[in-house]
Amino acid sequence: MALSRRPQHGYSKMDKEDSEERKHRQAQFLIYKALEKVDSRRKPSYLRIKIFKLKVKLGNSCRRIKKRFFLKCQRSWSLFY
Repeated sequence: MALSRRPQHGYSKMDKEDSEERKHRQAQFLIYKALEKVDSRRKPSYLRIKIFKLKVKLGNSCRRIKKRFFLKCQRSWSLFY
């Protein structure tokens, strides 16, 4: 029975990695992590979007009500003068 010198799992030993490749891979990892952190901070929540839309609706309706009120006031004042 012949014994083989190959490892039992079938993996071969890798050569040492080039320092330039290692620096490049590390830089890519750091860029990925930085972008991931920025993305997690910038995600607007569903509730925040709903509140913003509600504020816009309220602002528009208040503006319309104010406009109507001033028009009625002007008409009533014009009756006195």
